[in-house]
Amino acid sequence: MNKSFFDLWGSPSAAYRSRLFWSWNSLLEESELRRQIGDMQTAGMGGFFMHSRIGLETPYLSEEWFRMVQVCIDEARKRNMNAELYDEDRWPSGSCGGQVAANQDFQMRFLCAAYADRNPRIDPERDKILARFAVRKNHGYRKLSPSGKLRAGERELLFVRRIAEPISWFNGQPPPDLMNKQATMRFLELTHEAYNKHCQAEFGKTVTGIFTDEPTYLYVNGVMNSDEPGYAGQPLPWTERFAWHFSRRHHYSLIDRLPELWLPRSRKDAGQVRRDFFDTAAHLLSEHYFKPIGEWCRKHHIAFTGHILGEDNLAGQTARSGEVMRHYKYMQEPGIDILTNHAQYYLTAKQCSSAAHQYGRKFRISEMYGGGGWDLSLTAMKAIGDWQYALGINRRCLHLGWYSVKGERKRDFPLDFGSFSGNREAFAALEEYFARLGVALTQGEECCKLLVIHPMEDFWRGYYGEAIVSYAAPDSAEDKVFAALVQQLLEQHLDFDFGCEDLLAADGRVKKGQLFAGKAAYQAVLIPEMTHLRESTRKILQEFQSAGGKVFSLGAVWKNVVKISRENLQEHLSPLVRTFSIAGADGVELPHILGHLRKDGKKRIFFACNTGLAGITDHFRVPVAEKRLLVSPKAKIRIPGEPVKHVYHADPVTGKLTEYPFEYEDGAVVLPCSFGKLESHLFFLTDTPFPAENGTGKRNAKRVDIQFVNARPEESNALVLDHALLPASGIAPEKPRFILELDTEFRKTCGLGAYNWRVVQPYLVPKPARSKAFELHYPFRTADVPEKEIVLAHEFPEDHELFCNNVKLTRKAPAAFPGHGLQYLAIDPALLRQGENFITVKGVYDPADGMFEAMYLLGDFAVNGRDELTEMSGKTMLGDWRNQGLPYYSGSMVYTFEFTAEKAASGIRIGEVDASAFAVSYKLNDGPEIIPCAEPFPAEIAGPVKPGKNVLRIRVFSTRRNLMGPFYCRIEQAIAGPWYFRRYDAPERETVPYGLNAVPQVEYLE
Repeated sequence: MNKSFFDLWGSPSAAYRSRLFWSWNSLLEESELRRQIGDMQTAGMGGFFMHSRIGLETPYLSEEWFRMVQVCIDEARKRNMNAELYDEDRWPSGSCGGQVAANQDFQMRFLCAAYADRNPRIDPERDKILARFAVRKNHGYRKLSPSGKLRAGERELLFVRRIAEPISWFNGQPPPDLMNKQATMRFLELTHEAYNKHCQAEFGKTVTGIFTDEPTYLYVNGVMNSDEPGYAGQPLPWTERFAWHFSRRHHYSLIDRLPELWLPRSRKDAGQVRRDFFDTAAHLLSEHYFKPIGEWCRKHHIAFTGHILGEDNLAGQTARSGEVMRHYKYMQEPGIDILTNHAQYYLTAKQCSSAAHQYGRKFRISEMYGGGGWDLSLTAMKAIGDWQYALGINRRCLHLGWYSVKGERKRDFPLDFGSFSGNREAFAALEEYFARLGVALTQGEECCKLLVIHPMEDFWRGYYGEAIVSYAAPDSAEDKVFAALVQQLLEQHLDFDFGCEDLLAADGRVKKGQLFAGKAAYQAVLIPEMTHLRESTRKILQEFQSAGGKVFSLGAVWKNVVKISRENLQEHLSPLVRTFSIAGADGVELPHILGHLRKDGKKRIFFACNTGLAGITDHFRVPVAEKRLLVSPKAKIRIPGEPVKHVYHADPVTGKLTEYPFEYEDGAVVLPCSFGKLESHLFFLTDTPFPAENGTGKRNAKRVDIQFVNARPEESNALVLDHALLPASGIAPEKPRFILELDTEFRKTCGLGAYNWRVVQPYLVPKPARSKAFELHYPFRTADVPEKEIVLAHEFPEDHELFCNNVKLTRKAPAAFPGHGLQYLAIDPALLRQGENFITVKGVYDPADGMFEAMYLLGDFAVNGRDELTEMSGKTMLGDWRNQGLPYYSGSMVYTFEFTAEKAASGIRIGEVDASAFAVSYKLNDGPEIIPCAEPFPAEIAGPVKPGKNVLRIRVFSTRRNLMGPFYCRIEQAIAGPWYFRRYDAPERETVPYGLNAVPQVEYLE
């Protein structure tokens, strides 16, 4: 940790800051792009991925597209940020917005089994029968010649190569065949070479990476349903020369043994065929997609980054990509995807960080938070990031920042990290935290002595097509057993890397008594509950044993190992591989705390975070962060190794380093530590003195009584108008309808299908002749007519006419929200009347982009319990805003308090704060704004406390949840996707609480 480290720690560069997944989802304009990049920098971000997404109107990869890309590169360069590329129009990668698969040779293939007596649909133009088999009840089989006949008790099973059908998600083309190298070369030609032509001068400078998103060898959604008549189970991956590659790799004919992929007991060695089949598929995807792209990126000095579809478990990898660890080998910055507030799948992060460690990849990125919903809090964001950083991830990709919020775009897996959120200051506080944490956790190398053989290839043996009715099942039985082992090792703080058998075969070796996987060395190996090992794996483990290495097994895979059980796993492994311990007062390891140890020369870096969870049984449905409640007020961290002269506690939010008390006993540095709710700690252990504060002395503090003065909203209040009437349309004219349901019904009268987020991109759809006129009425009520002007926020085109109580609205109003896609019209309060009022829209329907959307009245008014506009009933008080006339308010609120100090002091301490909030901030007198990163929002605020009256301002941040919904979905959703906002399970709106609920406890520090 030299001067350059402290420079980075004090002011982390863009390399350690997050990348925004920037959704380019409308007609791109230079001034707006530059403005939004400025907002990103204000929010502390280090850069962005220019991500073509749902709603794009600027033609993808056109000259205008590249002009906008160059504008963003120019703006990023001026701001010392990174402008990163994204390799696809939407996702998954490899199709170039459908252009690759315009050639039928490059269209995805898949292998299906069908019983002839069920009359399967076979299209002679797109399907090909590969082989016919006679199958018996005991699952025995024989191959049939073209003229072969069935015998008594037999049933004919066909194996069919099918070509994927065109679907709207790929802009009217099929998905691409990524196991076909020529398809990948076409993809590189259309995409990467086009970027090289326009942007190469900034490659390796402002442009440092290109993101591949969810590439897969089998895109099932929209391709084939498991219940399609005549077909058994789900399809398997295929490519035109698959059988040839299989025979070349495994030296026998696949075609002759196809039933063994489908039938559970066709032969004793059927598992070997399945294993060899998925080995071939994974090999082809790795060598024909990931390798060419990785080599191209290396040659052009940018990082191949991104993540792979189906990475979260064994079944998902088998179905989608074979084995993700093979593919990471070719990625300069491998990554993962952990979405929502409910997923805590340790396997995903550990696979990525293991391969990155083994291949010397400094950065590992995670696409985080998407679909978490508008009410995902800063507390949750920190918790989600913390556990991933503790498992080796060190860069965040923020999912998602919308260029525009018009139409379906604002329902694209919120929340929004872009301009529209309005929470840039809060994002910036968390950005400082993770940027400094990233600086620390990229120093040196992970301290990891245990290699766990990954059971992916063994899993393939039991994976057969007839039993696969859906790829959506979260876990197989084998997955649950394996996930439990991963969790047990991590909860007992026996840190490890995974060993992919294919990577061990290529890059494993034994040297000086250690087993090397790539660049990483291990002192012991653990084989999970497996039944088979590769012969190459067996040989290298035997060599390791001969050199004195220890190999343990939880199963009966191999007799020449030490057989152990889950119950005595820690007893056998701890003496050999433990690099740290985090235990309670009773000496038992604390399972809810994760740790990460690194060594940088003679210095060590240790990070630990409280996940608040232990004994997870469903890694995809864990409680939201705010409900993860386990704490440990008296923990003890032990880090074996040489004694040190100094231990420093590092605060990544402020950058402050503090001397930390420690002991050295029994060959370990011992740190007493407390872990509050979701609390994390970062320590530096060194012989070198750091510029730090003395943390040993206690500061005298005195409780003060603070008085609430007032609360001031920082945005206009809102009333949501999301029900409307459509007279003269034949659609339930007597009763207002939910606007999205009404839109769907009206589209039917136009002869159109329902609008959804999977439609062909607008840039490819000719502007239709708009011929269906409509008149739409949005009712609302006023109990008290507002005295001041109000504003109507809407999304209708400028050629539509809008009226308030039959008076046309023409005067534009200033924008009320940051962001792109809303328009604003002023409403004179003289137009309003007590009781029923209407906003009327007259225009012609455009079927290319969903048209009927909610509107919003904005202004200085209250909304009562009957959803009527009324006067504000005085100043806002403590408590839930919804009960104070602000049920749909989505801005922040500043609460002012005063207190009297007897004498001057150096600052104040704020204990737990009772607030329902996205985040809170504190401002003492005229000092800087301080934003804690997690509830219950404690803080020490340095700054002069004056004798006499002092002012403390507490700012409570909310989100757009109560403005944008979803309001009517009564079924708990794991992910807030576009469909979530269209549900209408009950007519009453459901909102969430925001507000400061009580006067906080404050002490001033003498």
